[in-house]
Amino acid sequence: MFDISYSRYLHWRDKLRGNRALSSELALLGGNGSEISSRFDSMLVLGTAGARGLIGVGTNRINVVTVSHLSQCYSEFLKGRFLSPSVVISYDTRKFSEEFAVASAEVFAASGIKVYLFKEPSPIGVFSFAIRKMKCSAGVMITASHNPPEYNGYKVYNEYGAQPVDVNGLSDIINSKDVFDFNKKELVRSLSDGDIVYIGEEITNEYVCNIRNEVNVEDLCGIDVVYSPLNGCASKTFCSLFRSLRNFHIVEEQKNPDCNFSTCWRPDPQNEDSFNLALKLAESRGSDVVILNDPDGDRLGLSVRHLDSYIILSGIEIAALFLHFMIETKNRICRNPCIIKSIVSGGLCGEIAKAHNVKVIQTLPGFKYISKEIHKLEKSNALNSFILGFEESNGFLLYPFIRDKDGVSSSAFFCRIVSYYKERNLSCIDVLNMLYQKFGYKMQKNISFAETKKERIEKIINRFKDHFTTNNSEALFINDYRKLESYNLIEGKVEPLDMDKKSDILEIVFEGGNKLFLRASGTEPLVKFYIIHTGKTREQSLNSCKKIENLVVRIYNGVS
Repeated sequence: MFDISYSRYLHWRDKLRGNRALSSELALLGGNGSEISSRFDSMLVLGTAGARGLIGVGTNRINVVTVSHLSQCYSEFLKGRFLSPSVVISYDTRKFSEEFAVASAEVFAASGIKVYLFKEPSPIGVFSFAIRKMKCSAGVMITASHNPPEYNGYKVYNEYGAQPVDVNGLSDIINSKDVFDFNKKELVRSLSDGDIVYIGEEITNEYVCNIRNEVNVEDLCGIDVVYSPLNGCASKTFCSLFRSLRNFHIVEEQKNPDCNFSTCWRPDPQNEDSFNLALKLAESRGSDVVILNDPDGDRLGLSVRHLDSYIILSGIEIAALFLHFMIETKNRICRNPCIIKSIVSGGLCGEIAKAHNVKVIQTLPGFKYISKEIHKLEKSNALNSFILGFEESNGFLLYPFIRDKDGVSSSAFFCRIVSYYKERNLSCIDVLNMLYQKFGYKMQKNISFAETKKERIEKIINRFKDHFTTNNSEALFINDYRKLESYNLIEGKVEPLDMDKKSDILEIVFEGGNKLFLRASGTEPLVKFYIIHTGKTREQSLNSCKKIENLVVRIYNGVS
């Protein structure tokens, strides 16, 4: 039984004798070899959006030790790049989020790094704005975003208020240091010495003021809005932004923090069940729009009234409405406008952009890549050309004074869209139907399967590549982002793929503009499939989707 997992378990048991909570949890493991292996067979890694995992004791769990370890490593990383580094720390409403935020602050303070700590849970938009406004070197957000309540996480941010693309140097430090090799300077002493400073309401107020300068909330008095933060940290900021809106109603059961997410086990705006309570309130009032944010406030979920029912919009439909509205009203449209989206985000935006000479920049999945492109625009003095960044997973950014997806500011802009069309006796569904009829029914469906082992996921991706290579009449191209190679299945040619960074993604291109992407999730134990399907009618598009979906299930089930 003396494998690496058990050795780590014994190391933790020895080191944590003085920590009553964690040592008790370790003792409960006893001789359970499978549970010890599950918790200690690997280390937390930085994925698409930081490190994320189950809460609990263990090297691949989120706990006060692993959070402190990550903070020590990020401290050393920052001190190697800045003469006098400083960091902003925020957190959401999950279990232990505040405790982990304070532990992180104490480690940074012990390392001689100035810490600006939010005094209460604050959403991503405000947090990203704070890093830029206060000219700090970095940021840390304690959150597991939209995951179930047993998860938490640790997101790192750079001086631009964005998640960094290149974390190799940081990962090297994480892998080289013992997990208990960190120091702390207690909060009370750090506050007294000025090493940790609380961030008050002034930053949130300035963020809200900036959004109000972009969207005149007082002009939205003609619409009725129902809102839920899903018991997350965006509630106070959102209510402050919409305080002057007469017909604004919040779901009381989901207004305040609830680390168990009792009314919504998976607090994800992409999940239809998350809308249940909000839709019940909206139906009782005949509201025009239902808005959801996830626990850290970076995602936006929407349901709009159409005739006598409510229709939940997908992420790519929301993006299409954003872009179409900007073009129709010339709102935010300037010279040489561009949108930035991930390659796995399909839908109408590409067609709308093409028809109106809007440049489309495509990136790998992960909003950090979109933020990187925004930074490139800024460096080339072309920042004013940016009008929209989005990914299919309901993440949107409209204003570059924030550098991560932001569910609060994007919801305010969407309310402006609802108000505009209501004045013209149109619903957003009317507008979408018009766009579908004009550009075709280009839609998207995502499916996923639970997979925890990297080797197994790699085997699945290889199986799909082998299938379409062998059955080369079923598809036109295979784009392998792992090797940056494009395989022309018709002509038997291999050409380089135009992307500056490799990624564990496989893209299958079919006839008629249909596509299939597959990849390992960077934040959850899943292998994800993105089906982009199109047709002249909705029925044709859905039929294309069904064929690809059946093929996915058949090939996936054939992987031993």
